[in-house]
Amino acid sequence: MVQVVVERADGRGSGWVRVGGELHLARFPAHLPEGARFPARVEAAGPPVVLRLEPPQQDPTAALFRTPAQPLPEASRTLAAVPDAPPELSSLLDRLAGFFSGRPTAGTFLRLLGLWTRQSGVFHEAALARGASPDDLKALALGLLSRVPDGELSRSLEALVRHVAVAQGRSLAEGVPVLPLVLPWGDRWVAGALRWGGGRRGRGKGAGGHLSVSLDLPRLGPTEIRVGWGQVGVSVRIALEPERVPDVAERLAELGDALTRAAGVRVVTLAAVSREPRRPDPAGAVLEIVA
Repeated sequence: MVQVVVERADGRGSGWVRVGGELHLARFPAHLPEGARFPARVEAAGPPVVLRLEPPQQDPTAALFRTPAQPLPEASRTLAAVPDAPPELSSLLDRLAGFFSGRPTAGTFLRLLGLWTRQSGVFHEAALARGASPDDLKALALGLLSRVPDGELSRSLEALVRHVAVAQGRSLAEGVPVLPLVLPWGDRWVAGALRWGGGRRGRGKGAGGHLSVSLDLPRLGPTEIRVGWGQVGVSVRIALEPERVPDVAERLAELGDALTRAAGVRVVTLAAVSREPRRPDPAGAVLEIVA
């Protein structure tokens, strides 16, 4: 086994790598970025020397970010379908229904978003640290788990708590609040995440902030909407799969008019762009040292 570091990559499948402290010219998969560092196993002494990249050691904190098998929309549907729910469970279900039922309008969306931010459970431990008694979804779900028997309901409650815990871990790792999100979309719910990118208070030139919403939409697929605001107005950037960009781009003017009419904001920038492609997993890739 040897350690391989990609020192320079030309983007076409060749470049310089460092193996055992020495620089070598090599051919390797084009998706490997500069700075990539992987253990590798020698498969042939060459020439050329052939190395097979091994998966990097599992980060011990990775389990903290592993989402449960039951998706958040499915867990929410299970909770909403419980017959003859006890009063304490009805309280949780009413909150879920109040946020997830119907199609929010531009006028109600911000109110619902604020409610969800406060009651999502992501700030549960922060409230406890202040000596407060959090009245959020995590508190309700944890309380219910101690009262219900094992079964489909308890598994959905555990999944809900786990989704919130993963969002809390991501919030700490990214340094900004990350909230799990479910939105009504036609006759189904779609899952995603909301990231508050911070903001600058005040009335001066530097006042503003931004947030982003990531959703897996039925027709558009993985989509990220980034909204920035400041003294001059609002900017919206929609990142989609490349083949979906034209579909959205031709409706940007209509979307801008709707934002102006419904929310009363000045839209400064509105753009549809391609999402950055996910890099393939380098594990198992072959690297050849040619010089």
